[in-house]
Amino acid sequence: MNKEEERIMRLFEEASTGSSIPDPFSVSDDGQYGSDGDYNPCNDKVSSDSSNSSVNRTSRRSKLCNRPSNRSQPVKTAPLHNRTLSSSSSSSSSDVDKTESLQTHYDEYLDVTLTEDVPRSHDDSITSCESVQSESILQTNTTQPVEEQQEPNCSSNITMQDPEPGPSNISERHNRPITPPATVNWEHTTLDIPEFNFDSTSTGVQFHIDENTSILDVFGQLFPSHIVSQLIEHTNKYGEALCNKNRPMTRHSRRYSFRKVDEDEFFKFLGLCLLQGQISVPKKRKLFTYSDILYYHPIFPYVMSQRRFEQILRCLYASDLNAKGSAKISSFIDNMCQIFQNCYKPEKELSLDESLLLFRGRLKFRQYMKGKKARYGIKFYELTTAEGFVVNIIMYTGKTDDPSDKGKKTENLVLRLMRPYMLKGHHLFMDNYYNSVPLSEKLLDLKTHTNGTLRANRKDNPKVVVSKKLKKGHHVWARKNKVYVSKWVDKRPVYMITTLNHPKIINDHNRYGESKSKPLEVSIYNKYMSGTTNVKNEVEELKLRLLKPLNYVEENSGS
Repeated sequence: MNKEEERIMRLFEEASTGSSIPDPFSVSDDGQYGSDGDYNPCNDKVSSDSSNSSVNRTSRRSKLCNRPSNRSQPVKTAPLHNRTLSSSSSSSSSDVDKTESLQTHYDEYLDVTLTEDVPRSHDDSITSCESVQSESILQTNTTQPVEEQQEPNCSSNITMQDPEPGPSNISERHNRPITPPATVNWEHTTLDIPEFNFDSTSTGVQFHIDENTSILDVFGQLFPSHIVSQLIEHTNKYGEALCNKNRPMTRHSRRYSFRKVDEDEFFKFLGLCLLQGQISVPKKRKLFTYSDILYYHPIFPYVMSQRRFEQILRCLYASDLNAKGSAKISSFIDNMCQIFQNCYKPEKELSLDESLLLFRGRLKFRQYMKGKKARYGIKFYELTTAEGFVVNIIMYTGKTDDPSDKGKKTENLVLRLMRPYMLKGHHLFMDNYYNSVPLSEKLLDLKTHTNGTLRANRKDNPKVVVSKKLKKGHHVWARKNKVYVSKWVDKRPVYMITTLNHPKIINDHNRYGESKSKPLEVSIYNKYMSGTTNVKNEVEELKLRLLKPLNYVEENSGS
């Protein structure tokens, strides 16, 4: 161990044992060098030769070289007018820091600092935490006066680091380009709503109807003869195959023998199926009862017996016998959707939602939906008009392993349902299960406006809207391109997305007829969404109209 290392070790031991050494830069104690005004730094220069990395060692007294080895503790440093540049490197054999002082001329450094054209900013006075860890070796400990000192953001004790000491690097640091912040796509300005030409002259029923058209003729258009023939053929084949199975059965079992269904009997069966949808009974067998007068409907046993009705219902089939899984019904659904689209051209407003068909049997894609009346069954995604007419259906058949659907299954589902009505200027209303900002942008490119509720946790939602805290009745919105996302607080926060109108508050009437302030996009959504709900309301109004004469007679007879 040489003399220099012994001297540093001795100084380190003195610092660790707590021996007090007077601060040479203290004003209260003049110390070895007198006051601050009497102290002048050394004029030793740093060698500019790049091949020689060593620096000139100073001949200052040992008390100046005392530096604490624990870098986490704050270090007392000189004021701004007594700034000193120093360099330190760590020893490989021990925890002792070998302190190597690098002196530059104070006047030269001060002249460069004062003649800088670029004003010093917070980033110039204190380097970032990343640069402290990654940049090189030279450290400059500075302490500004109390009135000018600023609290750094990275840590409580920040050490400034420059690649090389000297005026040239200080100038380069000031003149480095500042990266601008990321551009914000969401704005609070409005753009003109794009208008798409919708051909309203071709909407409505697409076949001729006059005063001589009967209900059976209309049913024949929606349920044509070739569909009926296919159902009869497949039902008879399945009924015979079911009876020919070698399974034990009783003599009076409905599978013991099967009589083929003809067209007349099949229409009777369809008529009873449509009629039972309007009658509420706990069991289907109650429709054919004679003894229970509460559920007695004479038309059912008059048209068909209970056993025959249940046998046809058990053997009803819509595909070939070798079809498996969803293929048993998928071709029939596609044919019916094509017929519905040919018979009726929808108006501008369309709504998309899911429905559940009651089914409690064994099926791998059977769904449970808590909010539906059936709760268990087969789920269908339906595209309907505002009045409730179904124009397209997709049956849910379980999860698929198609990599093309990964991450955008809901988007692909909406585009599949809307495929026959793209580029025509329709308005599509959806709930928060389907809506997203990318989907609205894509549909807008396909000349289709969207409106509906939005989930707050969608990835592309504007944070300025989602994180905004509002009081009841307040409204805030933002725009990205031509897509508007808004937030309105009623009983709870309601998030809406629309390309149909500019978000704003209007006076509207609720379902009880009371005037209430609400956003325009919410009012339009309530008007055109849920076509099936509108149909139910119309049925209830029709019942009330039919019961009014009966109530009038009862009141007059009672008086």
